[in-house]
Amino acid sequence: VARGGEIAPPTLITPPAAPTGTLTVSGSANQPANSLAPGSSTRVPFTKVDLTASADGDVVVNSLVIERQGIAADTSFTGIVLMNEDGTLIGIEKTLNSTHQATIGTAFTVPAGTTKTVIVGGNMDTAANLSGEAGEVPSLAVVAVNTSATVFGTLPIVGANHTVNSSLAIGSVTIQRGALDPGANQTKEVGTTSYIFSGVKITAGSAEDLTLKSIRWYQSGSATSDDIIDAV
Repeated sequence: VARGGEIAPPTLITPPAAPTGTLTVSGSANQPANSLAPGSSTRVPFTKVDLTASADGDVVVNSLVIERQGIAADTSFTGIVLMNEDGTLIGIEKTLNSTHQATIGTAFTVPAGTTKTVIVGGNMDTAANLSGEAGEVPSLAVVAVNTSATVFGTLPIVGANHTVNSSLAIGSVTIQRGALDPGANQTKEVGTTSYIFSGVKITAGSAEDLTLKSIRWYQSGSATSDDIIDAV
């Protein structure tokens, strides 16, 4: 457009943001079977959820909102956890709030065109503390998925209804500092190899044999993951 003999500069139009994908949330076909939730048991699987990202983009899931449902008290649980299919944790244990809900998990990515299955689990109080809740039948329902993507699916999603039990004796484990643990902060030269950062001693209780699947380590302090070549 001419203005006083000059040509006006073109108007720049910012293109819309690229789509971030959509997420379909559904209950897994193979939900945990209804069973018992004994005192002191941990990561008791209640609900399995399939999270499917559309083919047009990866989806970052920030957390899931869980609600305790059923004729039961929140006090049966010391916390609620989110797990991968192999039982490893996604984030840390969270407690139920005054509305019987907990927001669990840390951010993880569902790649475009794939499905990730996650499990909602419960950590039960000790058998001694469950005497008043024994026989109650709680469930843990997924009521919301926190993500910036558009979510499709019908909520809530409810899996198993487990019966709280205070009489069964289950296996236990005691974890202590091992004999090879340094026991204090150390200063090491760059290039040091085969250094033992930590040592643990794991002792099984007398009720039953236990299987150790893995130990999860968390790196803290000022060092970055690039400062450590390998950990075994």
